[in-house]
Amino acid sequence: MKVLIVEDNSDMREVLMKVLALPNIETEPAKDGETAVRKIESGYQPDLALLDLHLPGMGGEEVFRILREKTRSKIAVITVDDMAAPQFVEKADAVFTKPFSTTELLVKITSMALAGGESG
Repeated sequence: MKVLIVEDNSDMREVLMKVLALPNIETEPAKDGETAVRKIESGYQPDLALLDLHLPGMGGEEVFRILREKTRSKIAVITVDDMAAPQFVEKADAVFTKPFSTTELLVKITSMALAGGESG
């Protein structure tokens, strides 16, 4: 399973990459929305995108829209804003509010993979 991690906080990005360092998961980091979109426009097709909504420059909502338009990726939204989370409950495949449990993250990603999120 290919996972695009779009997170501007380098410490959080590293934590997510370490949590997802499993044999069947290949992570690809993006430090901002522009980097994520460039990867997608260059042909990278993740099975899942972990997307922080609060990004510098191109915001997470715009990146979300582009991911939906240009990929078939499942999208898990990460936010610190309790008020933003409900807006994405019906749009995203998963919503995590910081701080969140890494166990919860792994369980959800594993269930998404088993539900057909893997393309090999």
